[in-house]
Amino acid sequence: MSKKRSAFSLFEVILVFFFIAIMATYALPKSDRGLKLASYSMLEHISYARHLALNDSQSYVNLDQTRWLISESPSINPQGLIEENPMWQIQFHLDGSYALFSYSIYIDTPRYSASTHYDGRPRAGDIIATQGTDRKCLSGYSNVTTSVDCKNNTSIFVRLQEAYGIEDIRLQTDVFCQERLQKGARIYFDKFGTPYCGSKKREIKTPFKIILQKRDKTATICVMPVTGYSFIAKNGECV
Repeated sequence: MSKKRSAFSLFEVILVFFFIAIMATYALPKSDRGLKLASYSMLEHISYARHLALNDSQSYVNLDQTRWLISESPSINPQGLIEENPMWQIQFHLDGSYALFSYSIYIDTPRYSASTHYDGRPRAGDIIATQGTDRKCLSGYSNVTTSVDCKNNTSIFVRLQEAYGIEDIRLQTDVFCQERLQKGARIYFDKFGTPYCGSKKREIKTPFKIILQKRDKTATICVMPVTGYSFIAKNGECV
């Protein structure tokens, strides 16, 4: 007659917990993974915007330098390019008919028309950044009013809801950075990588925080004053 065991061995208990852990990993929702990928992707793009500013400041000193851009878009004011020194920026769109919770990397160009002169929207005639792998445009604002090269050619990875399921973006920064008309905010970088914000281009004084949310999880990206250094914060604190 066989003898009944009154308890499991330690090895068997550990083995059971091991298999439970594996099954739990596959059973967990994908919110953590999507949030992590979204935060890393945005961090990379913020660094890319700063990199463009450091290496391609778009400084014009005479009208001859502006001819190639004017030939592409006659609505641009070439004298404005010389006098106003437009900057590379990353703009966060908190809503929109084309994509919800997205952002764009571009230079907002000066125009003859008051309705499009530094209007805070990446449109035809603005200089929109492209990613190096497939030359897709890094703009999630519109697929209608953008340049010809960017129509039906935008990267899905700047459209955070579609690509990663992000459900909300919150921005915490200096009061003068907030732009009610654009329903979002932006960060400009000068040729030294220093960050600015607001429609009047004022230098950032406190950390610019971008908070991504998916379900009950959040991830915070910080852009620091003066240096423009950006990173993913631990516990949501930019320290």
